[in-house]
Amino acid sequence: MLIYLIRHGETDYNLTHRFQGMWVESHLTERGKEQAHAASLMLSDIPFDRLYVSAAERTRETAALIFPARTDAIYSDDLREVDVGCLADQYIPDIREKYGETYVQASKNRDYSPFGGETAEAHKERAKRAMERVVEGGGECVAVVSHGGTIRCMLWALTGIEPSMVALLPNCSYAAVEIKNGKGILTQFGLLPLTASEAHDAL
Repeated sequence: MLIYLIRHGETDYNLTHRFQGMWVESHLTERGKEQAHAASLMLSDIPFDRLYVSAAERTRETAALIFPARTDAIYSDDLREVDVGCLADQYIPDIREKYGETYVQASKNRDYSPFGGETAEAHKERAKRAMERVVEGGGECVAVVSHGGTIRCMLWALTGIEPSMVALLPNCSYAAVEIKNGKGILTQFGLLPLTASEAHDAL
């Protein structure tokens, strides 16, 4: 079984450095839509048996652009981003100024419980639960459209690599994990499709 973990395209919140978290809804920018279209071309030859998508708007939009012909997406709240509590919808520079070291430590440890959000362990266990359902669902090749922080936790669930050891995937790039004999092996990481503007600049 091969599992592709795909991060959503650039959003308006990414662009303005605001926290999205688990429940705040944001939408793709024009660049984010370009990224998703480019990813669609890059992944078009792969015969995905199943498609799992975070229930958030930004991931739904991304999945619809990458896989426009599919009507069988399985949506899940367990695939949403980490719950950052009261930090959601706030500008990150303002958060740093307001909360200082408390925020620095929360961000470093990926523990947002001081702000009413999830602990790192709760986030990891949620991602593990989601990945167990994906593996149990079967298929030779499966796509999962989710979020940067949650993909880190899903990689941990599948391969045992701690989230702190994994870089944040760029928007619309992906990691691929092969499941063999019940164990996950990371085979690809950080593959980023060229957007239309980037492809033009590369000529």
